[in-house]
Amino acid sequence: STIFTYVIGFANGYNDYTSSPTEETIQQYLANDGILEISARSGYVKKEVGEYDLYLRDEKTQLTLGIFTYDLNLHKQITEEDIIDVQVEYFKDTRENFVIYKNKEIISLEDKKITTIEYNGKTETSDECIYKFSTIVFEEKQDYIVFAIQVLLEEDYNKYSNELFEILKTATIK
Repeated sequence: STIFTYVIGFANGYNDYTSSPTEETIQQYLANDGILEISARSGYVKKEVGEYDLYLRDEKTQLTLGIFTYDLNLHKQITEEDIIDVQVEYFKDTRENFVIYKNKEIISLEDKKITTIEYNGKTETSDECIYKFSTIVFEEKQDYIVFAIQVLLEEDYNKYSNELFEILKTATIK
């Protein structure tokens, strides 16, 4: 579980996202590993799903966030790229027409680096979705990698994509 430290440099963008007309409150969500914490609107509900260290779902917007955490002291041979590649391959095998939607982007912030690549695809029973695969590496703990998969409907991409990135930016560690 990560303690929540709000870095002023990131607060402005997140405050823009959180000051929507609905004025929902912001809630902190702690991963099962006790190291990672993120913040998101209270509309997200934390659920215990599979092997995820943290899984959030907003039923109203259908936004989903699943997180796995990796301690490189236990997984010495794994890299950020490996983590994303394994997840992308899994989704390629379980989705139709799974193709790159937005090429890899690396964002360096004061306390972390976020790498994201986006794919478009669908299952037999779902609408077209965008799958945002991201890793987060913290400056102060580079032997700890966060992998996030965020899913949103393709038709809602322009409306919610920034919100999903802002949530990743709130990630802090203990």
